[in-house]
Amino acid sequence: QLASGETGKYYPSVYKDSLVWSAFTSNGLLMQTEKLPANTNVVTDNEWKQVSLPYAVADATPTSNVLNTKTRSFPESKYKQGAHLFNFHSWRPDYSDPEFTMSLFSDNVMNTFSNQIYYRYNQNETSHAFGFNSSTEGGFQ
Repeated sequence: QLASGETGKYYPSVYKDSLVWSAFTSNGLLMQTEKLPANTNVVTDNEWKQVSLPYAVADATPTSNVLNTKTRSFPESKYKQGAHLFNFHSWRPDYSDPEFTMSLFSDNVMNTFSNQIYYRYNQNETSHAFGFNSSTEGGFQ
C-alpha cells in the first residue's frame, strides 16, 4: 500500500522517485503523483517473475492433475420436444388508445415454441377480445 485515499488509484506507474496514477473525477480521469516513501521495499527481478494467484485454487496441490480426474458416464435419451411446452414467464399490460391489453408470455425450455395469450378491451366500441399467438423456430419434427 503506497497511497491512501477514499477512491481507487488506477493505472499506477513509477516515474523516477514518484508514484503516478489516474483517479476518477466528475470531469474524467485526473493524473496524480505522490513521492514514494523512503521505506519502500525494493522488488527484485525474481519476485516480479513469480506467479501468485489472488485466490487459492481448489485442490491445487503439486500432485493433483485435472486430467487425472475420474470421468462419469450418464445415460443418453432423446429429448421429448413436447415436455414443458408451456412455461409462462412474464406478463405485460399495454395501453394504446382506445385499447387496453393484458398479455401473458410463454417459451418452452428449448426456446423453440413461443406463445402469447392476451385479453383486449376497446373503450370506443366497448368490445372484449381474447387471443392467442404462437410461433415455432425450427424445433419440431
